[in-house]
Amino acid sequence: MEIPAVSQTMTCNRFEEIRRFLHFSNNNEQVPFGQDGHDKLFKIRPFLDKVRERLLRIPKEEHLTIDDQIVPTKTRSSMKQYNPKKPHKWGFKVFVLSGVFRI
Repeated sequence: MEIPAVSQTMTCNRFEEIRRFLHFSNNNEQVPFGQDGHDKLFKIRPFLDKVRERLLRIPKEEHLTIDDQIVPTKTRSSMKQYNPKKPHKWGFKVFVLSGVFRI
């Protein structure tokens, strides 16, 4: 899947190089699997915390609803869930807060 805004800005090799070296956490601080405090999302936890912090600043609407969605994926992950009732049966389950203006 090509995204023109990205493909016109950099080559595929440059994108892969950035992706290879982009880190949000110090790998030496990661708690090993099976020990107390292990976080499956350790490598992106600082990024997720910052996104959550920014989302909490958005003014809340009067009428809100919470819904669950499946973000489809074909990757191998222990966090992936199966839901036979969804059009895309395998994916990451996320909860969405939605209002009249769809924010």
